[in-house]
Amino acid sequence: MCARQGADHTINYNTQDLVDEVKRLTDGKGANVIYDPVGGDIFEQTKRCVAWDGRIIIVGFAGGSIPKIECNRMLLKNCAVIGLAWGQYIERAPEKVNSVQNHLYNLLDIGAISPVIYSTLTFEDVHSGLDLLENRGFYGKIVITR
Repeated sequence: MCARQGADHTINYNTQDLVDEVKRLTDGKGANVIYDPVGGDIFEQTKRCVAWDGRIIIVGFAGGSIPKIECNRMLLKNCAVIGLAWGQYIERAPEKVNSVQNHLYNLLDIGAISPVIYSTLTFEDVHSGLDLLENRGFYGKIVITR
């Protein structure tokens, strides 16, 4: 699915060594930017993938546990770990939310982006959607309708 959406490279961290593959794809340099919505055990691997002077953006903890990072790793890699709690912008900077949302709608209107809908479910089927979420049995979005 990622390749169909335009990804240059894909790594299945369930069957491939994430760190080795990132290093291989970057000629040993590591990733300049890591976007991490998962945390947990995956973060233990991704923090070893960051390039010198790179950035790790923490977006959430879908993996269930809040990871830790050693300060010496940040110093040696001259990297930054940045938190991004988008929901806080609604209260603290709503003008940014509106601006970004309008930009996304414009990109959608011109066909520059296309959301990936895995499944559309009714409220009666919401339990099966929750099962998909819990078991990571989907990609993209699950839409609930009336």
